Amino acid sequence: MPRYEVLKQSGVDRYERLVNKMKNMNRLLVAIVLIVSAVKGIPVSGFDEIDLRQLQITKVCEGCNLTESNLSEARLSGATLIGSNLSLAKLTQVDLRHADLWGANLMKADLRGSNLSNANFSFSSLRECDLAFANMFETDLGVANLRGANLYFAELEGANLHKANLRDANLHGADLSSANLKDAILEGAFFCQTKMPWGEDNSDCAE
Repeated sequence: MPRYEVLKQSGVDRYERLVNKMKNMNRLLVAIVLIVSAVKGIPVSGFDEIDLRQLQITKVCEGCNLTESNLSEARLSGATLIGSNLSLAKLTQVDLRHADLWGANLMKADLRGSNLSNANFSFSSLRECDLAFANMFETDLGVANLRGANLYFAELEGANLHKANLRDANLHGADLSSANLKDAILEGAFFCQTKMPWGEDNSDCAE
């Protein structure tokens, strides 16, 4: 091979290695930002337009940045959002039946009136979420963080809440009559007209 072609190929190889290195560094920086934000409880602001478009077209967006996005009334049944960031997102009346949100961050998201039946939210963060009137029939919430969440009249029949954190959650009118609450944390939760496996709990209702 002529010397100039060897040099040309060598230059192309170096360029490709540099591009790949920069891509890896960008991924690492994004991961660090997300981890630090999750640890400190600070949502990452601003969603990625490309990620949002990808979700709308394919219903598959793993590890995507959808912070503060507006997905109200979106039809996302069966969607894959594993490890995605949906903190502060507007998800009122969204259809997420059978969707996979394992390990997703939905801190302070608005999910009022949403259909989350049979969805997978295990190991996800739903801290301070508004889940009022949400349909969570047989939803998997194992080891999920629901601290301070509003579950006002939410339907949770058959839901898996094994080792879920429900500390300080509002359970007014919620139906957990057939939910799996083994090892769930319930300290500080608000109980009024709450249907539990052992009966209706009105311990926090006003006199």
